[in-house]
Amino acid sequence: MYALADKYGIPSLCNSAASNFKACLWHRNNPRELLFCVPMVYSSAPATDRTLRDMIVKYFQRLAPSINARPNTKARLMRLVHEIEQFREDVMVTLLEGFDGGYGPIVKANGRDVDSELEEEEDQGGMMEVF
Repeated sequence: MYALADKYGIPSLCNSAASNFKACLWHRNNPRELLFCVPMVYSSAPATDRTLRDMIVKYFQRLAPSINARPNTKARLMRLVHEIEQFREDVMVTLLEGFDGGYGPIVKANGRDVDSELEEEEDQGGMMEVF
């Protein structure tokens, strides 16, 4: 619906379709049910329109712990990341921008704030030893 509304220039229908899509995403806690959405979102909406793409990436990010606990779902999602270049880029951007949902720094190691340590090392022109 969103793609058709965009194609025919009907912004109110785009907004309605996006709102319904978001409601569907946030009321589902089984990522396997929505894996089929990724190819549709990335093939139907123009690359310049981030609306649905951002929603689907944030959805899978929100459910990352659940995905990790389900090997088959994780494998299917990894195939999609491999097959759909723009999805892969969006996932990487999301990871690097740290959409952490308010949980604090992305990386913690033994109670240390590794993000801050990496920034300090960068400022000093060095590389932090991670291993």
